[in-house]
Amino acid sequence: MSGGIRRRTVIVAALGTVAAGAAAVALLPRDAARTASGADGATAIPTKVPVPTRTLDEVRAEALGSAGMRLAASPWSTDAAATTTWSTLYVSWLLRENAVPQTRDPRELYEHFSALGQVGTEPRDGAVIFYSDGPVESIHHAGYVERTTAGAVATVEGDVPDFLPHDKTFVRRYGQPWDSNIIYGYPEYVVA
Repeated sequence: MSGGIRRRTVIVAALGTVAAGAAAVALLPRDAARTASGADGATAIPTKVPVPTRTLDEVRAEALGSAGMRLAASPWSTDAAATTTWSTLYVSWLLRENAVPQTRDPRELYEHFSALGQVGTEPRDGAVIFYSDGPVESIHHAGYVERTTAGAVATVEGDVPDFLPHDKTFVRRYGQPWDSNIIYGYPEYVVA
């Protein structure tokens, strides 16, 4: 009989532990955790999902404030040493607090937005503009859409002009995209 009591005690204790764990997960804020299902359908441990912390106006102000800056001594230059182009590094730095991966590869940044279903052909304020030489696989440059008004798409882009040596290129504002083979990625922003 004492063996039966011990088994019941263990079972009750185990059920209490499972219930406490479920209650802890249920009390997490809705956007603080995301779960993933494994191949067997079991739910994995919740993981923290980055959420944007800056508004469109805050990012736009930083983009405009960086116009004219060169790579040397810029806030994003520490990660640029191993690359000859830094347009994507600049854009991902601008959006560093808006759940955008820090990368120097424009294709990787495009794939981030594509995986989230956040790409399209419509220009929007605060979008990322991607330039390619044809298909999506040939994306080679990224910029930040400062503003869209009356059909004009004003951008702020790093690593221009391309005829200057790498360390002399700078951030430049454009009144229109400089090429027509473009697609947009749409980052998330905190609503003010």
